[in-house]
Amino acid sequence: MTRRRRQFSPEFYAWAPLRTTAKKATPGTLAADKLRVRGAEERSGQLVVPTTRPSLLVNVPDAAGPHATAEVQVEHASARQGKGLIWSGRAKAGEDGSPAITGIQVPAGKLRDGWQIRWRARVSLAGAMGAWSDWQSFAVAETAGEPERAAAAADAASIKKFLPTDKDIAKKVTFTECQAASTTESWNGYTKNRFAYCNKGPWVSRVTLEYPGGAKQVLTEIKGKRLVRISTKQTGREFEITTRIWVDAGGFGALTTAPHAFWTEVNDPEPGASGCQLVSRTGTKWATPSQWNNATQEWQITERFRTGRADGEHKIGSCTLTPALAHDLKGKRAAPGFRSFTVRCDTSPLISWHNKDSQGNSVGGCVVMDAIPAQSFAKSDKNEKGVAVNQIYDHIKRALTPGAFTNPAGPKRSQVVKPSS
Repeated sequence: MTRRRRQFSPEFYAWAPLRTTAKKATPGTLAADKLRVRGAEERSGQLVVPTTRPSLLVNVPDAAGPHATAEVQVEHASARQGKGLIWSGRAKAGEDGSPAITGIQVPAGKLRDGWQIRWRARVSLAGAMGAWSDWQSFAVAETAGEPERAAAAADAASIKKFLPTDKDIAKKVTFTECQAASTTESWNGYTKNRFAYCNKGPWVSRVTLEYPGGAKQVLTEIKGKRLVRISTKQTGREFEITTRIWVDAGGFGALTTAPHAFWTEVNDPEPGASGCQLVSRTGTKWATPSQWNNATQEWQITERFRTGRADGEHKIGSCTLTPALAHDLKGKRAAPGFRSFTVRCDTSPLISWHNKDSQGNSVGGCVVMDAIPAQSFAKSDKNEKGVAVNQIYDHIKRALTPGAFTNPAGPKRSQVVKPSS
């Protein structure tokens, strides 16, 4: 006969992404075709564009399909204005709204009024690279930048009132808020904001006796609830987990008086990585169920962690959090639960307004990934700065529209980023 302790283990599933296979192609089937410039007009035998941020359009051959990438090079055509490459960029096929057309917009600040330009394109797919097309030419109108500069100045003034202030630092979710929220005990938990989350779920400590043939008998058992609050920092790559334990009535046997301990196991989900580190931990003591249940403080356990992993341009690192427990009944036995949470930290160059320490160094921040709050607004609603909902909507729409101005200016990009549908 063997003795086994079993623990509550809710099951969950994740949908696997669909896999797509790119079509086979060779360099000979990847010729860029029908190069043209949106909005160009012929004047005195020359194509002229009325903007310093023209969109360059390239047809992608059918053999390449929607998985191909188009690349362009833009150069000076007049040695008096400059020499060599001005800018290059690339984009996936279909980013201009049609599977066969790729539109790549020259970003602001690259071209000037009156410049003579030449450009070419090529197509690539799955390691195969097509040949460069013949050079095409156009001129930038002498006054092309005037309306854009005026629009930029007007946008800068209107955008400034959307810039965040210290008032926008998210507040922690309180013990009372966690208890009062109707979703706290659901699988998704309660999300006050991306930096404040709580979840209340069951725990069980059990010893079973297993007989030959598979029959089992529960010898002793005790159950309860565990409230977990995750608080992340907007000005640092650290996060805090606080826990409150309750014990249900109805337990029986030796476990009802045996010491128990509760804590959180934190692991790096990246295979082979170990970026998640313990900063401090208090309250993870051995105590009897009655001592845990009769505690007077709101939060009995406080644990702080950080991630040192910083991958890619945005220096991303994640940690998986799993509540665990142990009992001391004829020897200490421990096991993690089967409900985990995820925190993601980054030091992205796109988030800089509150992301620096006193020396001006970027320090990053973290968010809870388990749930995203949904919000609803009335047309007449305004935020603390007096900005109306419709103005906020227009601001976001402009920011996601190709060629939009942002204030402060974002990092340089090699292609236009469009909103997903």
